[in-house]
Amino acid sequence: MAQGEEWVTYVTEKLLDYVETPRKIRKQTRAIHRKVREPWPYRWFGMVPYAIGMWLKELLNKKSI
Repeated sequence: MAQGEEWVTYVTEKLLDYVETPRKIRKQTRAIHRKVREPWPYRWFGMVPYAIGMWLKELLNKKSI
């Protein structure tokens, strides 16, 4: 039962923190988070898209020579 009470207090604190912060600051933090976040192919598939892109660039460069 204590774990449920801890969860309720945690959620309540987070909700109050969210409500008390001004809207401008919330928008700024979201914008900063979006800029820092890496593109979705890298988040989902790791370095595989990067490696395939490098491989394709090299193939295209060899064909043009």
